[in-house]
Amino acid sequence: MVVVLLGAATLTAVGTAQSAHAVGNAPETHARANNPVFAYVAVGESVSTAGNIGDVTEPDGTTHSGPGTYGPADTAGVWTISLPSLGANVGYDWDVTVTDSAGATVSGRVWADSYNIIQGGGALADLQYWVVNDTGYIYNVQLNGYNGINSVIQANSVGWPGDDCAPTYASYEYDPNGVGSGFPTLPDCGETYRVFLEEPSADLPATATSAGGPLNVLPPVLEANDLAVTDLAFQPDSVGSSAGTFTYSINPQFQGSYQLQIDVDGDGDYTGAHDVALRLGADGSGQYSFQFDGNDATGQAIADCTQMHARIYFDKLGEIHVLQSDVEGRAGGISISRLNGAGAPDPTIYWDDTDMPSQRSTQTPQLDGTAGVDSTGGVHGWAYSAAGWGNGRIIDDWAYLPADLGTGAIAIGGQCLKITKTADTDEVVPGDTITYTIAVENTGDLDYTTDAPASFSDDLSAVLDDATYNDDATGGAAYAAPVLSWSGALAAGATQTITYSVTVNDPDSGDQRLTNAVVSETPGANCPAGSTDPDCTVVIPAGSYTVAKAASTALTLPGGIVGYTVTVTNTGDVDYTADKPASFVDDLSAVLDDATYNDDATAGAAVSGNQLSWSGPLAAGASQTIQ
Repeated sequence: MVVVLLGAATLTAVGTAQSAHAVGNAPETHARANNPVFAYVAVGESVSTAGNIGDVTEPDGTTHSGPGTYGPADTAGVWTISLPSLGANVGYDWDVTVTDSAGATVSGRVWADSYNIIQGGGALADLQYWVVNDTGYIYNVQLNGYNGINSVIQANSVGWPGDDCAPTYASYEYDPNGVGSGFPTLPDCGETYRVFLEEPSADLPATATSAGGPLNVLPPVLEANDLAVTDLAFQPDSVGSSAGTFTYSINPQFQGSYQLQIDVDGDGDYTGAHDVALRLGADGSGQYSFQFDGNDATGQAIADCTQMHARIYFDKLGEIHVLQSDVEGRAGGISISRLNGAGAPDPTIYWDDTDMPSQRSTQTPQLDGTAGVDSTGGVHGWAYSAAGWGNGRIIDDWAYLPADLGTGAIAIGGQCLKITKTADTDEVVPGDTITYTIAVENTGDLDYTTDAPASFSDDLSAVLDDATYNDDATGGAAYAAPVLSWSGALAAGATQTITYSVTVNDPDSGDQRLTNAVVSETPGANCPAGSTDPDCTVVIPAGSYTVAKAASTALTLPGGIVGYTVTVTNTGDVDYTADKPASFVDDLSAVLDDATYNDDATAGAAVSGNQLSWSGPLAAGASQTIQ
């Protein structure tokens, strides 16, 4: 309930006072501004309106102009009655009566979502309203010795909210110069509740149709067993990270505050010094997400791979907030009593004015009501004055049914698998052997077990076009061509090492690039499919070269000289070195039966018997000519 009070004004009243049987102005008050009010009308019932009435709109959109009696209704639903604005500081009278087929008044059928009133001359009024929230809880609200001059009566689920639509649970001081002659606008979150001008009728439906669509009227009471959360989940920002996104569902009927609790040390208790309790607000959408920063209650970053638990915690049911803005006087205080739900009636209310500076002509006697105060007879009041305690402030009084419901608990984090794959060389040439080492380390708090093991697979398809597997895997790994795999229990802090080798084909007829990646779908592993972690993949280029031979002539005669040119070209990405040279052998047997070698080979080539050979370093992309 928001009671918004402006500064002093001159009251001009029009119309007539409310009749005894009708719903309308309270004594010492008049309506002001544009007020829509609502009336639930059953089949066969009628609506009578009097005073300053605008349009009267039936649930099907049929509209009548001005005061009068309308009906009987063919269908049940909510009728919308507009109360016009007659100008600044102009008050007027109105009334709305619902009658049955026999003409008898049916009480408890009329409410407003926001009801504007005006008072003048400093006269104090005792006001009474009933608030029905969307979780079915009913509260009686009494404002005693009240004068706010201009007021808006309203009730909502979060009061003056902070981040994530969560209640701040404190009164709020605003700069009146920043809002002109109006009031601060409440942030657009939470739900505005129905303010009845009589005790709500017990036969009101949970919902009803109106010209503007379906409306909540008197929903069933939402209790703790209606709030079980079954889908709480956590997606870490990165493997093993304690920061990430929580997602979950809450019964859409619930609005108001709740907690997302995180048991940081994983001991199953949520009240430790480092445990986190985040106060959030539900807006009735039913689906929620929250980005958790990964810090504990002291502001320190939670280490990666830490085992934690999380749950949704409800400590309040049926919560309402009664806000008064710019209230000059509430001499008899406020009383709020919850009329249904466990332990009803319950007059306990709460407030927190401790952040309000005390420079006022009047002051409320108790600043801190956060422990809960019995509001019977009126509490948290102050004498009327133009500069009274509530002037230029939004005073928040709230009430609820205390609850103790933790639900949806999940275990998160704690399992982290660090896989590192290496090779004993970063490049090869045909004939070389490569030894691969895969280290699997459990860096988390929890063991991987036989029932829930750590595992990986290593597809050698892009290796075996260039090399041959040597069937020598260690560490319990298994090979089923072309995949090498491992699975097993791994205690927290332990490491399992697996090795195996391949030999590069000579000649290498593959793509001269040996590439393979470790893939693990184990929770917390750093090598899921498609991972870009460099520890998961090894790429080894293989050397390759070509040898081309040409003769200086296609035909010769006895005594002629034939010159031969051999060109060796490095066609791969790997340099051939003095330790691992490129080479060729040219068998001259079929030449030397017809000719004599002239002992003139270049580039270090040598002849031994009938064979000419060459060996030497050759950079990637380079060529060597031997003549």
